[in-house]
Amino acid sequence: MKILTKPARAALDDVTDAVSDTAGLLQQSGRLEPGYGLASGALAFFLAVLCFLGVLVFHFPQ
Repeated sequence: MKILTKPARAALDDVTDAVSDTAGLLQQSGRLEPGYGLASGALAFFLAVLCFLGVLVFHFPQ
């Protein structure tokens, strides 16, 4: 079980860093100006999370 702990911890740390970076980006004040890709990036991230959850649901149906 300890063999899987280190890779799982590393993956969890990477995901935590990505989520905290995204949360910081989404909490910035100001208007969404065209041309920066912030709105499309936020939408893409949201859809990616939904896709990931869908894969988990179909992988573990019970």
